[in-house]
Amino acid sequence: MNFESSGNNEQYTTLFKRGLKKYKKSREYLIRIRYIILDIRKNPLIGDPKVADLKGIRAYEFFLDKTRMKVVYSFVPNEETIYFIALGSHSDIGDKYETIKNSLSDAKKKFFAKNGK
Repeated sequence: MNFESSGNNEQYTTLFKRGLKKYKKSREYLIRIRYIILDIRKNPLIGDPKVADLKGIRAYEFFLDKTRMKVVYSFVPNEETIYFIALGSHSDIGDKYETIKNSLSDAKKKFFAKNGK
């Protein structure tokens, strides 16, 4: 299952790809994650918007078995592009918001804050 940029205006960060590696052993999980990505693509405003330093970024929650998960992304409508930033359990992502802020360049944070919905 390919999670590289699909040509459908999706971009995946290194942090997202690292989170995805944890689930590569389970084809069922990868299929479920792909369906979540398709849901986000159909309705990019489905996730909860973040505020302050993460303005322009959204988080979409779902379950894999009994584990609460999140996909963190930004939708830039004028480019019609979705940037998938992070993937992981709810508790992992909660700890990673600081990592997300630090991993995004200041220019990217400003870009998402200005252009992201």
